[in-house]
Amino acid sequence: MAEACGLSYWIPIPSNDTASFVHDVVLCGVNVPFCVFTFLGNLAVIVAVIKTPSLQTQLNILLYMARGLLV
Repeated sequence: MAEACGLSYWIPIPSNDTASFVHDVVLCGVNVPFCVFTFLGNLAVIVAVIKTPSLQTQLNILLYMARGLLV
């Protein structure tokens, strides 16, 4: 198979067909529960740190600030 649009043949070129649409819907259906679970898990950790004074150390504050730089 020859190159299309300057891309190698092994790089899929998106098309506007039913299989591509079904693939996108399935991926969204899988990702949404994971996103909700991740959000709730992160929220639980934040609430636990706020409610537990022993977890509020200078190191944890520094790590929290550094996390913002990495994201």
